[in-house]
Amino acid sequence: MSEKKKIPIIRYLSYLLVVSLLFTGVTFSRYSMTTSGDSSAPLSRFHCSYEVDEISATSIPNVDYWLKNNSAASTARTLRYTVSNFKDDVTSDVAVKAHLRVYLPAEMARHLALQIGTMNIAEGTVTSYTPEIVLDELIAKREADTANAETVIDTSSFKNYYDSGVHNAADEELSVSGSLESASPRTISAVNRGGSGLSFTITASTKEAQYSLGFQRGKNENDYAPQLFLDLVRETEFYTIDLYLPSMEFPAGQPLTKMYIVYLTLTEHLEGLDFDAYWSGADAVLATTDADGNVRVENNSVLINSPPAAGKEYYYNGARVLGYHFDQTTQFAAQATAEGESPKSTTVRIQCLYDDEGGGYDIKLFHVAPITEDSTENYVHPIESDGESAIVFDKTSNTFSGNFSTGTCDQNQKIDLTNIVAHPFTEGLNAYQVLSKSYEVNFKALFVQASESEV
Repeated sequence: MSEKKKIPIIRYLSYLLVVSLLFTGVTFSRYSMTTSGDSSAPLSRFHCSYEVDEISATSIPNVDYWLKNNSAASTARTLRYTVSNFKDDVTSDVAVKAHLRVYLPAEMARHLALQIGTMNIAEGTVTSYTPEIVLDELIAKREADTANAETVIDTSSFKNYYDSGVHNAADEELSVSGSLESASPRTISAVNRGGSGLSFTITASTKEAQYSLGFQRGKNENDYAPQLFLDLVRETEFYTIDLYLPSMEFPAGQPLTKMYIVYLTLTEHLEGLDFDAYWSGADAVLATTDADGNVRVENNSVLINSPPAAGKEYYYNGARVLGYHFDQTTQFAAQATAEGESPKSTTVRIQCLYDDEGGGYDIKLFHVAPITEDSTENYVHPIESDGESAIVFDKTSNTFSGNFSTGTCDQNQKIDLTNIVAHPFTEGLNAYQVLSKSYEVNFKALFVQASESEV
């Protein structure tokens, strides 16, 4: 006896990559990647998977992108997605649509131009391009015309931020509706019925988010030691951008793999937004104390190894201070190298987190290692003591103590900790202007069942 039942619209969202993306023209110093869950989704006979194959860079330079001589100061950053409707030898019996999703702070999104290319997997070439969408111009044109149900925007009206002729594509008209300023939902939708068939939505939301400001660190203003990152949290506006092309549909029962490349181009130099901040002393006197006893550090200064009192908090330019971190070069322990080889250098991260409730702070060590031998993308993971006692930080002497001289990371690599220091301003170092701002940015794929069916 067979039984029919309705399969409702199935939505599957997989979190594959969490990337710290920063604006900086100086260093690629901060990158992290984690996985959460499985990137494939077998739900009944519904199969789909995706992979972010490549990220061309771990940072976006904060530069004046388009110069007066009509040339680009920096190339677009790229993301390559591979999307499939099968896993192993099992193909989805349900037709699905894939959407590419980018989740990032609004202040970053409003300074981006975005474009999608469709890849020929066998040849590794781009076969077609959508027009480049300048997000700030599109949002501004729509918000100025929300009295009408929709606004027709020709992409030829956008300023041209192509970094080379190969990205040229025919301009298209987009029907744009919705608003990011309305109460709910705060969504703008853009649809093109011809040409590339591109459609996308931009949804605004606000959440308490962590981010970091990277201050120049050195013996003087012309010196560049690894940056000092002040770790902060505040209410932050984020945009979720869902991108769709007709080719992202997968018919039922046909095993297919498709590849897309997303270009992200910073359109202009970011002013303000913490980029004009300047450190005003290694252990500067804090500015003011509010009525609740919280220290507000509005003059761009902060104490480092002097935590806030129990039940109190530090604030920096309106954001709550969580602590700080910085990197220090060391080497692998001698016993970890092959006979006759000199120990190779590596990087240790020193992280300090304040205890707002009990007072004081906690300092931990992490190993910063490249994901592959030649990669600029790093995997940050804890270091544990190799001695009989745990790694202990002496807050009086600002040194580490305990029965150890080496530590072991969770990749079973032994690291020399002999010269690691906890204070960012030892050896005559100081902090100066902000060089970078780091956020958590997510790249995902969203799969939606194309239609209801009966089985």
